[in-house]
Amino acid sequence: MAKIFAALPNKLPLLELFFESKNTSALKYIKNKEIDELSMISNNKVNTLADDW
Repeated sequence: MAKIFAALPNKLPLLELFFESKNTSALKYIKNKEIDELSMISNNKVNTLADDW
């Protein structure tokens, strides 16, 4: 995962991330990126309204 995010340019007009679980640890790899618009999407198996999210 780190190699994929490292290959991204430092400035992005749009980044869409799709999550299949509650594991969002990959977000640390975009910490220093300049992103104009960020979209985070989950599938219907992940309850994003749950208290433990």
